[in-house]
Amino acid sequence: MSYKFKPNFYQVGTSYTSHNSVFVFLDDKEHLTEFMKYFYYRVMEEEEKGNTHVLENDSDKMSLLDFEYNFFIECLGKWCENYSENKSIETQYKRYENKINKNEDDTKTTVRLVADFNIDMSIKERVQFDYNYSGWMIANPFKKHQRFNFVQVFLNGMLGKTTYVLNYSKRMYSTPVTQILCQNVKCCF
Repeated sequence: MSYKFKPNFYQVGTSYTSHNSVFVFLDDKEHLTEFMKYFYYRVMEEEEKGNTHVLENDSDKMSLLDFEYNFFIECLGKWCENYSENKSIETQYKRYENKINKNEDDTKTTVRLVADFNIDMSIKERVQFDYNYSGWMIANPFKKHQRFNFVQVFLNGMLGKTTYVLNYSKRMYSTPVTQILCQNVKCCF
């Protein structure tokens, strides 16, 4: 069982250019429905290989399925890469670090280190770079803000009642985990 991408599914010129471009690929009901079908097929493929990306939830209120967030983002990246006119994008960003040097007279000097990066990434890698929940991106304020907006706009705004996000209204504490009601998963496919 594998998913067949539809040819000419998006308008000519649809491209992933920044972190907000992901919403262009999920802008209407037809696109969203097809993406969720693709995601379903990817989950089933992984299950056949013995990889589990769906976890049981111990909720007392309702029966929920928890999909692994980073796997969801990986699927979204592949979807965007397949339908994007550009297949790669140059990513520019800066990393900062404070290094404390101890002097001979027991005083400390703080040195601010800055590194500029220019990396050519595939669209799938760029989507993962923008939205993954791992490594230094967990604590980075800008990445945290991007993930929060994604959870709010896509999971709560577009999918609506089928999702539940822990600490929905608190940006600093919200948990980007997709939890979809079992009954809704059955009726969609």
